[in-house]
Amino acid sequence: MSCFHRAGWVLLLLSLFACGCASVPNEYIPSVVGSLGESETSGPIEARINAAQDRVSLGDQIFFSVTIRNRGADPIWLPRDPDVLLTWIYPNGEHDNFLREFASERFYDTADAVLLRPGHQMVKTIIVKTYFFPKPGITEFRAQVHMARNTNPELRPFWVGDLESNAYGVMVDKPILRSARR
Repeated sequence: MSCFHRAGWVLLLLSLFACGCASVPNEYIPSVVGSLGESETSGPIEARINAAQDRVSLGDQIFFSVTIRNRGADPIWLPRDPDVLLTWIYPNGEHDNFLREFASERFYDTADAVLLRPGHQMVKTIIVKTYFFPKPGITEFRAQVHMARNTNPELRPFWVGDLESNAYGVMVDKPILRSARR
């Protein structure tokens, strides 16, 4: 094979690779209103997110409940007010969240913690204002729950780590314009 012939094959293979396998996958676009699947937790503690309403107007608030449940066989200590971060994907595929920094460890006493028995749960409410959302459409939310390591040896076992909830889609509609009556 001549050098020119080999170069032609190399260029052909490179162009095929560039056109097919190396293409960027399509961006994820939310398409479901309501709860999507299960939380991604494999341990005894589970987090689930639900919205009080599945449809709001752009500019309204969305009220979320983040439920943290002990699905294990033993009671376990948790922070009474765990750190929760909401993340979401807008209808155009853009990701966003509220930025917060979480402590890696903390001394909890009985006033700061709760002993969650098997099958029991606790609920935290979070409000998201939609006035800054870029456009109407389905926005998909997830809750990420963080529980810092407890340095108090009297409260054991104490759950530590991060949980990710199920996803939850909310339809954010264009605001309803009302004409002024005179």
